[in-house]
Amino acid sequence: MPGVEPGDVIEYRWMEYRDNELANYLRLHFQREIPVWFVKYSVKPLEIPGYQQQSLSFRCPHTGFKPEGIGFFSTTLSDVPAFREEPDMPPEDQVRSWVLLFYTSPTQLEPAKFWEKWGKEQAKEFKKDARVDDAIKKEAARLTKDAATSTENLAKLMQFCLEEIKNIYHDRSGVTAEEREGWNPNRKPSDTLQRRMGTSNDVNFLFAALASASGMEARVARVAGRNDIFFTKEFRDPFLLNRYNIAVLADGDWRFFDLSSPYLAMGMLRWPEEAAEALICDSDKPVFVMTPLSGPDQTQTKREAALRLSEDGALEGEVRATYTGHEGVVMKSLLDGMTGPERESI
Repeated sequence: MPGVEPGDVIEYRWMEYRDNELANYLRLHFQREIPVWFVKYSVKPLEIPGYQQQSLSFRCPHTGFKPEGIGFFSTTLSDVPAFREEPDMPPEDQVRSWVLLFYTSPTQLEPAKFWEKWGKEQAKEFKKDARVDDAIKKEAARLTKDAATSTENLAKLMQFCLEEIKNIYHDRSGVTAEEREGWNPNRKPSDTLQRRMGTSNDVNFLFAALASASGMEARVARVAGRNDIFFTKEFRDPFLLNRYNIAVLADGDWRFFDLSSPYLAMGMLRWPEEAAEALICDSDKPVFVMTPLSGPDQTQTKREAALRLSEDGALEGEVRATYTGHEGVVMKSLLDGMTGPERESI
C-alpha cells in the first residue's frame, strides 16, 4: 500500500470457513497480533445423545453462544487489544483471550467426584494394558535377581526397556514410516517383550508390568503439561491431563517415569511435566500429586576448548560441548533425525 502515511487508519475484514470439522476441543481465538474491532464466531453443534456442546472462556468477558439461524449459535467480542509476546512469559493461551469448545455430559459432578470417577475408569483400562502374565513374571525375576534396593530394581527395569525394546515412533529405532503404517499392534506387555518392539505406550506399559511383577505398585499417571494452559481441577474434563507417565510406589514415595523419551535420566520427566499436577489413577482412590522438579545441577551445558595460537595469529584446536539433562534430551533428539554429514555441519 504505497499511499499509506503515518496517522492513516486502515480497516479490513476477513471471513474464515471450517467445513466438516468437529468442534470438539476447538480453540477460538479472539485476541490476535493486531487490534480487533469486532470478532464473531458461528458454530453448528452436533446432536450427540448424552452430550452437549459447552464453552469455556479464558481471559475474556465471554457471554456464551446465542441462537442464530437454523441450528447455528454465535458469539462475539469487540475492541480486543493486540496480543504481544513477551520474553519468558507463560504459554500464549494462558495469557490471551480465547474460548474452548468441547462436548460433555449436561449433568456434571462436583470436581472431587468427577476426578475420582474418571481416575478409577483410567485405572481399569491401565490394568488391562499393563497386565502381568507368566512371561512378564519370569523376565522381571531375571532382571532384578541381583537388585538390593527398590532404586536398583527400577534402574535395571528401566535400562532393559530402553536398551532392549525398540520404540517404533522414535528416530533411533530405525523403523521407517512404511513399517509403522503396517504395524500390527501389541495386545499385551508380553507381546512387546517377545517382539522386542512397540509403540511409546507399549514400552511404558511393559515397564509398568515388570515393576508390578517385581513386587511394586505401578499406576498410570495423567499429567498436565506446563507448556499449554495451566491445569485447574474446576475444569471437569480430561482435556488438560493429556500426558501419560508411569508412577511406581517405591520406599513410600511415588516415582515417575516416561520411557517414551529414552534420553531422560532416572528421576526426570520432560520439562513440561516436571512440577506439574498429576492424577495417579487407582481403582480404589485416585489422588492428585505434584511431579518432582529436577535440580539445576541435572541440566547443564559445559563447553571446553583446547586451543593453540600460531605465530601468524591463527587460532586452532578442539572445542567440546557437553549437554546434560533437558539440554541433553533436546540435542540428542535433534541429532537423531540427522544424517552423518548433517551432524558434522552443526
